[in-house]
Amino acid sequence: MGNFVAGTVVGKRRWTERLYSLRVAAEVAPFHAGQFTKLALDINGEIVGRPYSFINAPGEKPLEFYFILVQAGPLSPRLAALEVGGAVWVSPHAAGFLTLAEVPDAKHLWLLSTGTGIGPFLSILKSEEPWQRFDRIVLVHAVRQAEELAYDETIRDFAQQHGEQFRFVPFVSRAEMDFALRARIPEAIADGRLEARAGIALAPESSQVMLCGNPDMVRDTTEALLARGLKKTGGAIPVTLLWKVIGKSVWTKVKNRARADWTAYRIVIGSQGEEMTVSELARRAGVTADTVRHYTHSGLLIPRRDERNGYNFYSNDDLTRLVFIRKARLLGFSLGDVSDILKDSSHGRSPCPRVRNLMAQRLKEARHKLQDLKKLQTRMERATALWTNMPDGMPDGNAVCHLIESIAMED
Repeated sequence: MGNFVAGTVVGKRRWTERLYSLRVAAEVAPFHAGQFTKLALDINGEIVGRPYSFINAPGEKPLEFYFILVQAGPLSPRLAALEVGGAVWVSPHAAGFLTLAEVPDAKHLWLLSTGTGIGPFLSILKSEEPWQRFDRIVLVHAVRQAEELAYDETIRDFAQQHGEQFRFVPFVSRAEMDFALRARIPEAIADGRLEARAGIALAPESSQVMLCGNPDMVRDTTEALLARGLKKTGGAIPVTLLWKVIGKSVWTKVKNRARADWTAYRIVIGSQGEEMTVSELARRAGVTADTVRHYTHSGLLIPRRDERNGYNFYSNDDLTRLVFIRKARLLGFSLGDVSDILKDSSHGRSPCPRVRNLMAQRLKEARHKLQDLKKLQTRMERATALWTNMPDGMPDGNAVCHLIESIAMED
């Protein structure tokens, strides 16, 4: 199993009916706090894997992962059914850019999350780096119901260890709780409630912001932060906005033209499983939405379907797979070929022997097609030369077009 190492479940916690944590003993390569890896299971003879963020800090054992059960999903219900001693495959190599390496120094660090998006921030806060670099750290966790505020013991430990340096601001959107804000994060940014609860200003000149959560929160909060950032550049408008996409992160910088330098404001964005809509996946891959739908219907892309609204959501795995499919199609591989190649890879087998054999076949077919095209070109050139001096004819009941009918079959 070249892409995975064997792991054993050594701990399990059920937070709610849909929220679970697994603690896994497995040997993985060093990673940076905030990164993710893949968990996988053998399902009907196929290795099915999905990305999950580390909860544990680098070097901390066992590994820990926090996830939501998606009833219609192929993997999460089976992960939730695992018990201590159960086997799970783990990718040994982490990935992702939702790390402090992407964040410049500042006085304040804001970590804004929804749902299981709190996971990478817990990993970051378990490490020493944020406490050494930032004077104040605000962790925001937004959920629908109060029982979804997981890892309360871990968060209390942060507060006890770091005192006034740390502030936790919970949001509960569907119930009135005296300890939590009842609002959406972007609304609380816009009306000042988040700053009031945190006790510090969300100011461009002093703040760094990291986002991780559902796509709607990421989009709306980004807009709210950009609006707030524009107001805090000292009134120097117009401004220039520069977006740079690198792997799983989006950087946003606001440039103050009057001062001709970058402000200390950057939003580093991640999301739960990096889910994308059809249009977002199409935009990132440089294809049309119809192309995404076609490959989905062909079974080459396997999105998560939201039972509430029927929408499909795609992961970074789907983006990687879509780019691969495009390259394979450019080389002449059929959809059937691509499906077989992907199956080899998902089963931990090298697809290279199959690829070489298929390429030899497709090259032979392409040569035959070129020969046929050359013959067709010759026939077309002869016909064009023959027709140059022939007059136009009228249908007479015996002929449809005498130009075509003048061509001998042996040509």
